[in-house]
Amino acid sequence: MSLLDLLKESNKDPKKPFIINGPTSVCLEDITNQEISVIEEIKSGDVVSIIGDFDPLSISNLISLIDKGAIVVPLTDDTTPMHEYFFENSFSDYVLKDNVLKKLNNHDEKPRILEDLKSSGNPGLILFSTGTTGRPKAILHDFTNFMGRYRSKREPLKTINFLLFDHIGGINTLFHTIINNGEVYVPSERTPLSIAKEIFANDIELLPTSPSFLRMMLIEKVFDSELLKSLKLITYGTEKMDINTLKSISDKIDCDIRQTYGMSELGIFKVITKSRSELYIKIVGDDIETKIDDGVLKIRSKIRMLGYLNAEDPFDADGWYDTGDIVEQSEEWIKIVGRKSQIISSG
Repeated sequence: MSLLDLLKESNKDPKKPFIINGPTSVCLEDITNQEISVIEEIKSGDVVSIIGDFDPLSISNLISLIDKGAIVVPLTDDTTPMHEYFFENSFSDYVLKDNVLKKLNNHDEKPRILEDLKSSGNPGLILFSTGTTGRPKAILHDFTNFMGRYRSKREPLKTINFLLFDHIGGINTLFHTIINNGEVYVPSERTPLSIAKEIFANDIELLPTSPSFLRMMLIEKVFDSELLKSLKLITYGTEKMDINTLKSISDKIDCDIRQTYGMSELGIFKVITKSRSELYIKIVGDDIETKIDDGVLKIRSKIRMLGYLNAEDPFDADGWYDTGDIVEQSEEWIKIVGRKSQIISSG
């Protein structure tokens, strides 16, 4: 079954918008009606950098490329100064932007894992790391394996989205929303007050964000208003949360508050939070194993990347990945307290 057919089968109403961006919206019918003749020359195994956003054309081209067996590199205009680096390190054969396809110079030799994926006939996904030191790493996923995370249906919630087209969280939100018949609202501004007003105006139920943004919301006293009364769930991740911020939010709002955990190399994990005002979590799932080695969290996952295209393999001989997160353990629960390296390139 093609990806488009899977999405059609999962989506109950092809005319219901799943992405709302101000006056514009995107539904599955918009995707199926898009003209995609520009990518006819793309063959299975070709690496295509697609510069776009969460609009009908970009989403339609992304899905069509995957169904052709291509290896897709989603990018945005925000990272334009880095595009040449991304093209080179993803070994891109083509660049697709605004429905214009440009062929790049062929690479004489590609990494073995890229050639192996091409030989398998499966489509691929290449993402670039953002939270590590040094130059961004090119992360290669087998897209067929990547889609395994959507086997279990979840409750659809009206969500406000902070994450972009080139981020694993953004791609995860896109497919999770379509398959589960949810709605994602793209904010016009990313300030505490404007986000709160969007939540109020659209009866948003889920706010996925970062501890830093939650602290900004506390400083601007957004939690003291009635603007957030529709929220059922706040999720936070991407950086360490401090207990004072978490308890302050817990005291000011009644909705559920959960920590998230994931990374581009291994995906987004299912996490159980011990309580809305505590930092202890459990990472669970049939495809996930965890262990603590000298106070550092290590993870083994079946839904993991194939490897880096421009860096050494980070997995040990038994398939364990060193997250670099220092944790404290209390029985079956863990709490992230720091990192082996405090230096990050973005946060």
